[in-house]
Amino acid sequence: MAFLYGETAAPRRRELAAHLTHCPACSAQVKAWRASLRDLDEWRLPVSQPAARPWLPVLRWAAAAAVVLGVGVWLGRQMSPSAGDLAALKTSVAQLSDAVQRGRDSDAPAIVATAATAANAETLRLLAQYSNLQDHQRAAAQQALKLTLDTLDVRLATLRNELETVAVNTEGGFQLTRQNMAQLVSFPVSEVK
Repeated sequence: MAFLYGETAAPRRRELAAHLTHCPACSAQVKAWRASLRDLDEWRLPVSQPAARPWLPVLRWAAAAAVVLGVGVWLGRQMSPSAGDLAALKTSVAQLSDAVQRGRDSDAPAIVATAATAANAETLRLLAQYSNLQDHQRAAAQQALKLTLDTLDVRLATLRNELETVAVNTEGGFQLTRQNMAQLVSFPVSEVK
């Protein structure tokens, strides 16, 4: 094996090489061993596949469900009426219920008038609330637009400065080229050769 790996001393290596030239059996065996060594050197391990993770898809679905649930809860809280609105609505319903109870003993036009007044008041309150919400949204949109326009103004000023710098540098280059051309033209033809 030391001979196969080239680790034997020079005299011993010459002795074994001389033997191999005269002994076909040993020569065939060494040739087979060298072929085996080449085959082993060329052999590569197959690429291993990553271990299956059966829990990974479940984890992804759980994360997606948690995100959807979170968004749903947040939207529900944003869309639901506040406690004050619910209390006012309950009060209004209680007043209407009382009016209906009293109205059984009195005439129907008074009940209708009371209900209409309560409905009108509630409608005006809801319209005022909607108007305030629209004003806040409009102010936020205007603020965002102002911020965007300010950013655009800064970018335009920077671009204008950069273009002015390029123009000044270009003009300087043109003047230098013009001077060089004038010097070139002023050379006598005999000196150029």
